[in-house]
Amino acid sequence: MPDLDKFDLDLLKLVQSDASASAEALGASVGLSGSAVLRRLKQLRETGIINREVAIVATDKLGPRLRIIANVELERDRADQLGSLVELLQEKPEIQQAYYISGDADLLLIVIVPEISDYDRLTAELVSRHPIIKRIKTSVVFRELKVGLFVPV
Repeated sequence: MPDLDKFDLDLLKLVQSDASASAEALGASVGLSGSAVLRRLKQLRETGIINREVAIVATDKLGPRLRIIANVELERDRADQLGSLVELLQEKPEIQQAYYISGDADLLLIVIVPEISDYDRLTAELVSRHPIIKRIKTSVVFRELKVGLFVPV
C-alpha cells in the first residue's frame, strides 16, 4: 500500500462527500494546485484506494422499494461451492451488499427490491441453484436510520 500523506487523506475525505467537485475546488480546500490534485487522484485510482466513483440514488425517490436484510446459513460440508455462490451474488443487482460473517449466519445480504414477490423469486433462485444454502432468515427494514458509505480516513 502506498504511503498516504495529509493531502491524500484530505482529498479522500472530500471526494467521498462529493466526487464531482472540480480539481480546482478540491485543491483550494486542501492547499494544492488543480494539477497536483489530478495527479494525486489518478494515483489513488491506480493503486485501487479509490475503487469506483458512482452516483448514489435515493431509492425512496424511485417509488416503493423494500430493503431486506437476509442472513444466509450454509451447509458446512459444502464450503467448496462457496465460490460459485459468490459469483451468483455478484450477478444480481438487487443484492446491494454481501458479507461473509461470523456468528449464527454465514452470509449477510442487503437486498433492495420493488416488491416482496421479487425477493421471493430471488431467494427461490438462490436456493435452487445452490444447495449449499441451508436456511435464509429475512428481516424487512421498516425505516432507514442511517445509510453511509463514507470510510473514515
